Amino acid sequence: MKILHVIAGIDRTSGGPTYAILNILKAEQALGYVNEVVTLQSANMEPEVLNQSRVHVLSRSFPRRYSRSREANRWLRENVKRFDVVHIHGIWSFLSLECARICRKHGVRYIFHGHGSLDPVDLRKKYWVKEVIGHTYYRSLFSKASAFFCTADTEADNLVTYGAKTKRLVVPLTVDYCDRNGNRQTFRKKYRIKEDSFVFLFLSRIDYIKGLDLLVPAFSEILTDFPNSRFIIAGSDSRGYESRIRKLVSKFQLSERLIFTGLLEGQNKADAFAGADLFVLPSKKENFGIAVVEALQSGLPVLISNNVYIHDQILRLNGGWVCDYSVESLHSVMRHILENKTEYLLKKRYARVAGEHFRSRNFADVYKRFYELVLSSAKPPHSLASSREVLKKAQIGSSSQ
Repeated sequence: MKILHVIAGIDRTSGGPTYAILNILKAEQALGYVNEVVTLQSANMEPEVLNQSRVHVLSRSFPRRYSRSREANRWLRENVKRFDVVHIHGIWSFLSLECARICRKHGVRYIFHGHGSLDPVDLRKKYWVKEVIGHTYYRSLFSKASAFFCTADTEADNLVTYGAKTKRLVVPLTVDYCDRNGNRQTFRKKYRIKEDSFVFLFLSRIDYIKGLDLLVPAFSEILTDFPNSRFIIAGSDSRGYESRIRKLVSKFQLSERLIFTGLLEGQNKADAFAGADLFVLPSKKENFGIAVVEALQSGLPVLISNNVYIHDQILRLNGGWVCDYSVESLHSVMRHILENKTEYLLKKRYARVAGEHFRSRNFADVYKRFYELVLSSAKPPHSLASSREVLKKAQIGSSSQ
């Protein structure tokens, strides 16, 4: 099978979509599928993606910020018929829109992978613009798509398709982390953290949707009774949001207890997972949470909000705790963890086991069945029952509206 992935940018600072496509490419290649990637020039291209698959990096056209590319459109028109399936990553770009149009014109099956961009929370940004574009252009493209690739049942249930009937297939992302051992002492020495300090770690993009505005006041309350606690914020700044969080840190007088490290990669990232005691991500919305699984695979238990769509799986696998999206709930669970050492040690013991659940070797049959279902029909089913029964056998969830 030949699969083409199309994504506006493979940028190591952009977080989830870049790491998701990397893991999907590996899963496909393990099945013997041939895959290629079309992407546009970005400032911080992810070398691991560039090295592990055939990637066509094409130039951007005006207006560059909306990922328009005449060169990419020309390449797609000339090459798209070589592929059995085109996997379109992201929605709100000229590249995604034009790619779907070209696929439809040439009779090539295509699937959409929104990476959370069709979630009601995300759609609040530029809502009216997306409403107009969604109903005017995307509704017909969605209705002709062979499927939507969703990473959790909640994402499939919440997917906004502007009235289009679509086949929604839930395929867990695979995550294969821990290619190197982290050093706890190295990390703590670098940031002058005592060995007996309990360290909370946030490692993700510094973005408004990640819940940092809850973390800062919650951590401030924790320090009242647990003054030896420390907090690490590791990640790249998204749209200048870091300056807002730094002001919040100053407001709560946490500058000496809360450390910004910037983006951590490679050995530095592994050291952070080893040097911390708890990974925290109280997101407003998270359609999967790759960093959550990476933390688990490093043996670090997690505390996430119930807006992280894999939170049910994390609880079931005993890898961590879940809170509501509020300062009060986050503070309450953080305090509970610090006050219950036996429970904490149990979760820490099971963290790595929980993380292993998401490794690619466990989902080969799932990805194989997914593409079989995509190729089985270019049209979405009129009823939910038939596709759901087939997916159950491959341990995939499905929903359709």
